[in-house]
Amino acid sequence: MQTPPKAPSILIYALTLAFVLGLVVPTLTSPRRAAAAALANAPAILTFPATGHSVKTAAFINFFQAYGGVQTFGYPLAEETWENGRLVQYFERQRFEYHPENAGTDYEVLLGRLGAEYSQPQQPFATVAPFANSASRVYIPQTQHALAEPFLSYWQSHGGVRILGFPISEVVYEGGMPVQYFERARFERHLENAGTPYEVLLALLGKASYAQHGQPAAPAAPAAGSLNTMEARLLQQINAVRAQAGLGAVTLDAQLIALARDRSADMANRGYFDHRTPDGKTFLDMMRARNIAFHMAGEIIAENNYPATQTEDQAFQGYMGSAEHHAIIMMGNWRTAGVGQAVDGSGMYYFTVIFAEPAQ
Repeated sequence: MQTPPKAPSILIYALTLAFVLGLVVPTLTSPRRAAAAALANAPAILTFPATGHSVKTAAFINFFQAYGGVQTFGYPLAEETWENGRLVQYFERQRFEYHPENAGTDYEVLLGRLGAEYSQPQQPFATVAPFANSASRVYIPQTQHALAEPFLSYWQSHGGVRILGFPISEVVYEGGMPVQYFERARFERHLENAGTPYEVLLALLGKASYAQHGQPAAPAAPAAGSLNTMEARLLQQINAVRAQAGLGAVTLDAQLIALARDRSADMANRGYFDHRTPDGKTFLDMMRARNIAFHMAGEIIAENNYPATQTEDQAFQGYMGSAEHHAIIMMGNWRTAGVGQAVDGSGMYYFTVIFAEPAQ
């Protein structure tokens, strides 16, 4: 007997704290959702000064750490982004793809099929006839190719077919280097590193793909106006309802965007839904720590497990269906804002909107 799928749900929770006016808006409390066990000990954010970028999506963090981290995938080249309707993040050696339709399975995060993509000029590769397997060389019947040491051991210890796919070529030489193409990677044998953990490395296909499909790498802090599709849609709806009431639009602030994203990522990664972190900090504490000057500030948050095509609309509808949230959104004091979105490993989406009246 199959268990019916869980119906989408939404939780909303509002809080405004302010200085000078001494305003405290009543809060709408909601039951706290239990954290997914697999994410209970996940770090909130992985930050890499080498490239100035972070990994914030819980599922990406777990995958990155489980399969070798920087040594396997290299450093992140950009923040997470939306590409062809899917959440992705580029690393030097790969592109992570989040598949919410596979949430809770081994295929929730997949690597891009970069090996197949970048082997196209060389294909079709000649196949080999079946042979008897040995400890150092095996036959892969699915693609009719051989896999031998040291690539064999690397493949087996880094997730095998589930992570890297099947080999789609024999060993070939490119620029004098032995390489072999797999569905999701190109293995390189660096003879100068023989006998070390760096003898076999994944090629920098993530970097090549990012240069072709993404944008030139930029600092992690987003420029004003830099929102992903979900964040932009939510802000658009907020400003539309403010305009209908004759209120001015809130404009984006880069520091508030970064803070809102960090707030959403922290909730997703540590499995809580509250204005106060498990460490007892509020967004106001974080604004002070980041030297964000303001006269008045407020925060609203939401979580829901609707499909990616609906989640930001459901968050907005939840806000507008609550008198407390509606009142906060419609406050005339707000001049700037930041919007942040994150998703956890179970497909639960988190949204944070931080409003501010900048200090004079």
